[in-house]
Amino acid sequence: MKDNKPYLFIFGALLLLTVLIVVLKKPFLTNDTEFAIKHPDEVTKIVLDDKNRTLTLEKKDFEWRVNNKYPARTNAIQFFLETLSRIKIKSPVSEEKFQEDIAENEITIVNVQIFRKAKLLRKYTVFKVNTNPYGNYVRIRRNSKPFIANIPGYSGNVGVFFITNESFWQPFTVFHYYPNEIASVKVEHILNPGLSFLIIQEAQGQYELYSLPDRTSIHQFDSVAVARYLTYFTNIQFDTRIQDINPVKKDSIFSSEPQYFISLTDKQGKETSVRIFPIFIEHKEIQSGTSKIYDLNRVYAQINKSKDPVVFKYIVIDPILKNITYFLTKDNN
Repeated sequence: MKDNKPYLFIFGALLLLTVLIVVLKKPFLTNDTEFAIKHPDEVTKIVLDDKNRTLTLEKKDFEWRVNNKYPARTNAIQFFLETLSRIKIKSPVSEEKFQEDIAENEITIVNVQIFRKAKLLRKYTVFKVNTNPYGNYVRIRRNSKPFIANIPGYSGNVGVFFITNESFWQPFTVFHYYPNEIASVKVEHILNPGLSFLIIQEAQGQYELYSLPDRTSIHQFDSVAVARYLTYFTNIQFDTRIQDINPVKKDSIFSSEPQYFISLTDKQGKETSVRIFPIFIEHKEIQSGTSKIYDLNRVYAQINKSKDPVVFKYIVIDPILKNITYFLTKDNN
C-alpha cells in the first residue's frame, strides 16, 4: 500500500501557510503592497487628510464636487483617478531609513481613503519627502512596511498629486455668463484711467454706458459693440493657479500696482472681480540705467480676494480688456 504521509504533510503545510496569510496579514504580503485601484470609474468618493485640512471629493448625480461646496475641475479629477489606478511600488524602504527621513525633515503626511459608495476600496498614507526622486513614502497602515511608490512611465514626484487645498480642485473658469445674465461690467485701466468704462444692462439688450472715473453718461455709442463685448464673458478661464508660493513673492505680486481691474455683476447680484498684474521677467540695461522686462504672453491675477495668484494667458484675457473707445461712434471720437 502506497504511503501518503508525505503528501498529507505537504498539504497540511500549505493549508497552514494559507491560514497564516489570511489571519496574520504580515507587512510583506500582497494586501500590504497594493495601492492602486483597479476600476477608477467605480470610485465615488476620495478623502485626503493632511492634519491641517480635510478635502473630500465626491461624485453626486454624475458630478464631482469639492467639500460638497464647489464643482470639481473635470480634468483634475480624471488625472487624479488615473494616478490612483496606476500607482505602483517602486521599492521597499527599511524602517530605520523611513523613521530617519520623516524625523529629520518637515514633511506633509496625507491620509488617503478611496470609496465606491459606502465601501472602502483603499486606505493608505502618503509621506511627502524630498529624500527620493519620487517625492514620497507610502504605507498601508501604521505598522506596515513603508515603500517608495511611483507611476510607471512617469519619473517625477508622485506626492505632489495628493493636494488638500480645495482651490486647486475648483474649475479654472472665472467668467461663464451669457449676455442676458450680466447686469453690469466695469473695467478700470489703472495706468490710464480715462480709458475706463462701466456698462449697465437694465433689461436684455438695453444698455447704459459710462466713462470712468467720473461716471459720465455716454449717450451715443455702438450698442452692437456692447452686445458683442458681453459675449466675450461666456468662457474666460485662467491657465494655472499658483499655490504654495513663497509668501514674500506672493506679497510682491499683490502689493504691486495692478494694470487692470475688472468687475462683473450678474442678474442675481453676484460680483466677480479680477485684478490683473504684470509678470516681471528681468531687468534690461539701457543707456539711462535699467528697464524692467515683462512677460508679454502671461499675466498674474487675483480672483475676488483669493490669497492664491493665478496666471492668465494674455490672449485669453485680452478680449475683455477693451477701453471706452471700443464702444464709441464716430460722433464721439
